[in-house]
Amino acid sequence: PNKFMKPEHTSHGYSFFEFSPQVRDAQIIEARLHVYIRQQEAVQTTATWLHIYELGPPGKHHYNKIACSRKIELSSRKGHWEQFDIQRVVFGWFHDHESNWGLDIDATDHEGNSVVVTSSDWGSEDHQRMPYLELRTRQHNLRHKRSPELNCDEKSEEERCCRYPLVVDFVELTWDWIIAPKTYSAYYCAGECPNVYNLQNAHSYFVERANPRGHAGRCCTGSEMSPISMIYFIDEKSIMFGVVPDMVTIKCECS
Repeated sequence: PNKFMKPEHTSHGYSFFEFSPQVRDAQIIEARLHVYIRQQEAVQTTATWLHIYELGPPGKHHYNKIACSRKIELSSRKGHWEQFDIQRVVFGWFHDHESNWGLDIDATDHEGNSVVVTSSDWGSEDHQRMPYLELRTRQHNLRHKRSPELNCDEKSEEERCCRYPLVVDFVELTWDWIIAPKTYSAYYCAGECPNVYNLQNAHSYFVERANPRGHAGRCCTGSEMSPISMIYFIDEKSIMFGVVPDMVTIKCECS
């Protein structure tokens, strides 16, 4: 699933994202920066240019490289989110984490006032509108012992306990209060659980053989789950970042 990251440090126009070694070791598939454009009190111009700069190290040879530029719309009716593809920049940070000096986000109105939210006081509305990074990564293939769990698809003829793909679409569910992700891969468990003894399921095996009253038998269920990061509205104006546990089935077992 996609990972949503808030900046570790922010200032006027400045945003710094910090990545754990585990995240940096992954293969980056997609990286999008989401920026909130303020509602304008009076719009003299209906559009302006937004520039995102990749900052270089401070010092004599300090330099900033343009990472992305795009013309954005300004509105006196409401603010809105814009997203920018910065995969190239994040790929460079993953390859050399010491090159990560952060980003500078710059867009102004006709009077030179910033139109993007890049700093805020805790508890203010702007705190929920800070820039955030959406990452989609994939772990590199590593050699490891073959695991006993099975992964199947709708064409599989496997009858044993297996993990199957399931895509949850929040738009289809009319959960319009969820901003991101709009869809995610949840997976589910299904299949038969034969009464075969091994050390891992010894207790279940003995219960199955004893067949006590009220025992329904072993069932195929998720034995390992993982969370997903989500961005959602908690009211008409406030946005919340959250990590929701047990949303993705990682492993299925009979229990």
